[in-house]
Amino acid sequence: MKTRKSIFFVVVLFLMGGAASGSALADQIVLASDNWCPFNCEPESQNPGYMIEIARAAFEPLGHTVTYTLVPWSRAIKDTRRGKYQGIIGGYKSDAPDFIYPENELGMIGMSIFVTKDAEWKYTGLDSLSVISLGVIRDYEYSTEINRYIDEHLGEANRIQMLSGDEPLAINIRKLIRGRIDALIETPPVLWYTAKELGVTDELKSAGVAVEAKKAYIAFSPAEPEKSKKYAQILSETVERLRKSKKLETILEKYGLTDWKSSAPAE
Repeated sequence: MKTRKSIFFVVVLFLMGGAASGSALADQIVLASDNWCPFNCEPESQNPGYMIEIARAAFEPLGHTVTYTLVPWSRAIKDTRRGKYQGIIGGYKSDAPDFIYPENELGMIGMSIFVTKDAEWKYTGLDSLSVISLGVIRDYEYSTEINRYIDEHLGEANRIQMLSGDEPLAINIRKLIRGRIDALIETPPVLWYTAKELGVTDELKSAGVAVEAKKAYIAFSPAEPEKSKKYAQILSETVERLRKSKKLETILEKYGLTDWKSSAPAE
């Protein structure tokens, strides 16, 4: 009797262990970023952002769950670096050089400077910034020259006004329209998407390209390098697969975009 009970107990442990092993194969992949629609939008919406849709197309067929949370960009980098989240959305390699990046990018992202529609000022280089108050966002990677300019003039409100926290772009747009800043710097698709949401598209215009388009990624945490390398490879392969099947085109069309490999970035 004792033997039979022992055998039964071992079988139960085996089954429990098998169940645990099976569940361990399904990862909860949590991505973090501030709101940067159309790259990443409202987490629970039908249109969560095209980078989120690509990530889900990569990982969910494998049994993983992809969610993402909206936090300030600086916190997204910090918390992902220490392993609280598995990845950040829409980063340049210069944003977090120690992170693990897919071979294939998820977009080509540049930045332009925007002003109100009646403004006469235009961006012609760093020297032209000296006569305006520029709205920027904390821990955003602009360019080496613009980052240096921001650092040199931080604390001078007539030169630089920096925001962080929730929805900093929307706040900067409102500040621009109200005359509290003279210009702001942002990625064109994000600027125009947010302006449309605020109903102020007709009140803004581009004053020039400030940062040429460069590769942007979903980048993974250095806290778990082996898992992150696996995630990066899966995501990179998925981008190629979606492009070949035309499914990438379908995803991008939902957000009014075209494949970055076949189109020039707009201002």
